Amino acid sequence: MRLQVKTQRAHVNDSVRDYVEKRLGKLDRRLYRDTLVEVTLGKEGNPSIADDHWAEAIVYMKGPNLVAKEHAPTHEAAVDRLVDKLKGQLDKYKD
Repeated sequence: MRLQVKTQRAHVNDSVRDYVEKRLGKLDRRLYRDTLVEVTLGKEGNPSIADDHWAEAIVYMKGPNLVAKEHAPTHEAAVDRLVDKLKGQLDKYKD
């Protein structure tokens, strides 16, 4: 699996990037070796939104691409929700 982590309208430190790599690394056994996974992290500009951090992933596969987006109070929580959603999509696709 090839993983790309990008940011949009947010500064993400190295610990968050490492966390993303660790959590999405668990999907490696479910994907082919050269599958590209693109993760974008961002933050909403409106301060009144409680779940202002978001994470979006696109898994470029043979056939349909898988896309998931999640919002949460922190980037880490958004990534956790995102990984759970991607696992469900991959299970449906494999069956």
